[in-house]
Formats: sequence, structure tokens, C-alpha cells
Amino acid sequence: MTIRTVLWGQPRKDGTAAVKVYVNLNGVVRYFMVDGIYVESKFWDKNKQVVKSKHPNAMLYNAKIRARKIALEEHFLNGGTFENFLKSSKSKLLTEALEEYITLNKGEYSAGTAKAYRNTISRVRQFEKHYSIKSYIKDIDEKWVADFVTYMKKMGFVKATTAYHLGRVKKAIMHQRVDNPHVEKIKHKQGRARPKPFLTPNEIAQIEKTPDSELSKAQYIVRDFFLLAYYLLLRDSDVTAISKSNFIEKNSKVFYVGTNKKTKTQVIVPVSAKAKTILKRYDYDCSRYTNSYRNKCIRRVAEIAGISTLVEDGDELVPKWKLVSMHTARRSAATNLDMQGMSQHGIKMLGGWKNLASLAVYFRSGNMDIAEKAQKFDHFK
Repeated sequence: MTIRTVLWGQPRKDGTAAVKVYVNLNGVVRYFMVDGIYVESKFWDKNKQVVKSKHPNAMLYNAKIRARKIALEEHFLNGGTFENFLKSSKSKLLTEALEEYITLNKGEYSAGTAKAYRNTISRVRQFEKHYSIKSYIKDIDEKWVADFVTYMKKMGFVKATTAYHLGRVKKAIMHQRVDNPHVEKIKHKQGRARPKPFLTPNEIAQIEKTPDSELSKAQYIVRDFFLLAYYLLLRDSDVTAISKSNFIEKNSKVFYVGTNKKTKTQVIVPVSAKAKTILKRYDYDCSRYTNSYRNKCIRRVAEIAGISTLVEDGDELVPKWKLVSMHTARRSAATNLDMQGMSQHGIKMLGGWKNLASLAVYFRSGNMDIAEKAQKFDHFK
């Protein structure tokens, strides 16, 4: 028996080719994919049969390659055949497949994403306990999905939460490469998402000027963290991770330099006088309170500040403060900068969005705002 890893000789349109495990068993040859890994030939070490270290995902990809080779070697050394290799995966428990998926993506996933997958494992186990069953990959079909959806609804979870869990289940099963005809039906419609408003510069000013005497201590602190997220275009998780080491001075100007926890992109943002004041007030430690508690506090602050413009929420109109969260700060900063004329590329770089498509989702300006902004162009004069 011969097993080695190769880079497939037929590249795709983007120049990358699939990494596969070559198996020669008694003269019969088969190739097995390695978790959908595709790399350019310049990143492949043919002699060592690994992805070169200069590739940004080299450690993760090579870990997946080792895991795939070990699984194949164990299977054939234990008397397995080509025919029953994939079949053996079908007898694996869903929770085992999820655990394996977490391990293989350990180097790529953030702590938050890994935690989300473990949460899915917990939900599956609770579901199994409720129905006194064991969920094997071969048994995951439309009926299993329907039962899981019913259970989640009974437990009080919203559609979006159920959809996220089923999405993770689907990824874990697809990684096993079993012939499951039901895999594409492992999904659940999330329903219409709640609107995500932004705050105008005037509304941000209302937040800033809310009398301290009308706020509790926690609300006062959370308001500061919210404004800091607005001034620096940060997610709440990145505000929480701020430290003095994130700030540098150049030509008498202070800049925030950090790496976004979600996108892993580096950002450099000029620090305003208002932001400096908040940072010094807390000695660069903005970690107190959980995200859910911060959201609760900032919603109350927005109510006290009078952020009461009516906005649509499903089939009804509600005051805007009801839809405010900590993430509203980042969304508002992006939208307001766009309305002030900053290039979208510049906003993308400042906020650390991976591409303009993901940034475009943040822009919440209305048709009238766009029309008023367009007046400065000669085309409309």
C-alpha cells in the first residue's frame, strides 16, 4: 500500500488546484479530497507533500492533510476497502463529526466561532436526550431536521438560532464526505430579519449630550464604550480587547492599530480628542460587562437621549431606540462617513471590512439622503 499527498494537476480558473491523498492498494489507485483545500502550485512542496509555510493558512491546511492521511492509513491497515471507507463515516455520531470539525478548523476559527460550534453540540445532545435517540450521520434527513426545528421552537429559540445550528450540522456532515442525499435539505428559513438602523450625526450628539445625572453608573460607562466604538469604527468585541499597546503616536497624532477579531484584518484609525478622553478615563480598559448587558444599557441610554424617530419593525412602527445595540455604533460610523463623502475603499480600510460587498451591508442611508448627497455632482446641477 502506498499513500502520499499530491497537488491535482488540473488547476481551477483562479489558478488553485485541489490537494488530494493518493492511495495505491494492491495496484488499485484512488484519490481522496482533503477538506476542499485548494492552493496555487507555488505554495505546494512536492517533496515534503505539504503546503509551504509562506501560505497564510499553511499550519491549518497541513493539519487537515495529516488528519486525512492518518484516517486513510488506519482504515486500510485495519483491513478496510475503498468501498467501505466512506460508508464507515456514516456510522459516526453527529456530535463526533462536529467535534472533529472544530478540531480541524482550530487554527482558522476564532474562540467565538469554536464556542458557537460547541453550543451546537450541546443543543444536539439536549435534543437527543429529549427524544431518547442517538443521531448518526446516516440518520440525518428531513424528518430529523423537522424534529430538531420543533424541539428548538418548543424550547423558545428563534428561527435564526435554529438556522445557525443546522448550518453547522450541515458543514460537519459535508466534511465527512458521506453520500447523504438529504444534506442539501439540512436548513431552516430564518424569516425576515429585524431592521438594523443607524444613528445620524445629530442622534450621536444626543447620545453624547445626555445628562450624566439621568444615567446609572453602568449606563454612563456603556455610553462611553458605545461612543468609542463609533469614533474608532470598532465592533464591540474589539472595543473590549483594547489595551494601551494598540495606540501609537506619529507626527504628534495618535492612531489606533489593531487586528479585528472577526476578520483578522489590521486596521489603523486616527484617534479623536473625544476618543482620547474616554480611553484615559478607563485607563485603556474597556472590558467590563457582557455584550448582552451592554446592549441592554445602550438601548436604555438611547431611550433617555430621545432617539425616538419611528422606524419599521416588521409590520409596525417603533421608536428607533428599541433597535439600538452596541453594533449600531460601527454601522452608524460607516454610514455617516459615506454620507460625508469618504470613499468606500477608505471606509473599508479604516473599519477592516474584507471587501466592499460586506461593507455595503452596513450602509443604511435612505433614498433622500443619497439624493441630497448627489446634488454636489455636476450631473445634477
